Amino acid sequence: MDFGSDFYLKKYLDSFDGDHPLLISFELNGEYRTYFDKLLGELDSVPNLMSKIKIMKDASNWESIVSELEFARSNKALNPEFIHTENAPDLKTTVNGESIFFEVKLLTETDEARRIYEEIWAIPSNFVVKIDYGLLDKKKVDQIIDFVTAKIKSQQTGSFSLDETDIEIQKKKTLGSIRTGVISTMKEAIEITFEPFRKKVFKDFWDKMHQFVSEQFVIWVIDAQRWQHGVDDFKMVVYGTTVADLGIGRRLFVGFEDIYGAFAKNGELLNETGLVPTFTYPLKDGLFFLKEAKCLAGLLIRRFGIQHFLANPFADHQLKSDTIRTLKRVLEGGY
Repeated sequence: MDFGSDFYLKKYLDSFDGDHPLLISFELNGEYRTYFDKLLGELDSVPNLMSKIKIMKDASNWESIVSELEFARSNKALNPEFIHTENAPDLKTTVNGESIFFEVKLLTETDEARRIYEEIWAIPSNFVVKIDYGLLDKKKVDQIIDFVTAKIKSQQTGSFSLDETDIEIQKKKTLGSIRTGVISTMKEAIEITFEPFRKKVFKDFWDKMHQFVSEQFVIWVIDAQRWQHGVDDFKMVVYGTTVADLGIGRRLFVGFEDIYGAFAKNGELLNETGLVPTFTYPLKDGLFFLKEAKCLAGLLIRRFGIQHFLANPFADHQLKSDTIRTLKRVLEGGY
């Protein structure tokens, strides 16, 4: 692809294949191309950036890496550096002498979505296919693949709707690869009931255990813009759901105080800064109640321009009070 005067795109993406979804996105949207050149320019001085670019060359992995890049850019005040070690968190920063690590997760449907890209990309054609999907299962993926394949074979272009999926097919502006260009992304603000959402977060937690246990202070960053669930929903996921009355009233409340209490060393600070969950009667189904989750210092939610930090009161290693204050100030005000 000819990047012209886009200096940082040429510097970092010049070796990408012409049918890479990111480059196809540039072809379809000039504003996104300009945005990405600026993004890379702002990250040019961040250590180990090239290690992430190399991973992003994998066409099935690019969106998750973009999420990491955007997180690093929006929190440059922390002087982050990318980590290129396998099974380690994505970024590292140092606050008040404490090394803090961030593992970034773009919360999206990936289990079936990868098959859409792989099977349509394998079709030889001079078309570009853009697919915006909702929630997927095997049946829906089969329908999408069959629908797009039929359109390509009949040389049809245009915009189509298939159930909850929007599909756009157009001719390539430049020939490049003989394969079909594919951009498949999950729509933003997908709404599902709470329990499947909770199970998805738990599943992603277990999938990332190697990264979480590799360092002492790890914060899990969830990019949640694709899901119609706000901070209150994430609080229920990590701190547990609530009940109005279990018939034991004050006795349960005392138990709650015993559990959260002074929050070890950081109790007063957590109460000051509003990190304590506001409910009175927790059921112990929250992620932070798991003994395996004691490796997490907290959860950071990124959604539509706002970041919220949820500290883990049960973490094996508690951050210093000054460090938490600094993190909250930068993280919740820097995006």
